[in-house]
Amino acid sequence: MPQVDFNTDILNNLLYEQPEMAITAQTQFPNINQWVNRKIKPTLNQLISLSHFFKIPFGYFFLEKLPKKEFPLPHYRTVADTPFHPSQQLVDTIQTLQERQQWARDLLIELREEPLPYAKSITIKTPVETASNQIKSILDLKDSWADKLPNWTNTLRVLIERAEKAGIFVVMNVL
Repeated sequence: MPQVDFNTDILNNLLYEQPEMAITAQTQFPNINQWVNRKIKPTLNQLISLSHFFKIPFGYFFLEKLPKKEFPLPHYRTVADTPFHPSQQLVDTIQTLQERQQWARDLLIELREEPLPYAKSITIKTPVETASNQIKSILDLKDSWADKLPNWTNTLRVLIERAEKAGIFVVMNVL
């Protein structure tokens, strides 16, 4: 099969942005270092497989540079305001959760359910103590409620049960 010219800078960027994928990529694509160093070129099928591996459109390998990523959530906390560089797995997880959230929202609208009374009641301007008290009230939690539980898994279980009882859509990503 003929070999394909592609922009190796794109592959370099992907490897740099997703270091956790680099070792696996070298295992699945034994010639990847030679592709990066332009010693050999991948076949069309290898490049297609590489695009699937990195979960990017195949055509990205022919662009001058990767498109700027827009992250699906507007607010992220980072250490000392460092740039946010999420892994592809985190981005995929967030997108999957947003799709599920939209599905649940559409279903509730179709069923003519009313919005929860506390929806959108806490904003970025809400004082932390006020927000904390409101959340405890919604979840029917008393002060120091977690002190009585034996471990964090029981604490999490109680939080999930209370949130679901209050009508909150709860999703867990277990790796």
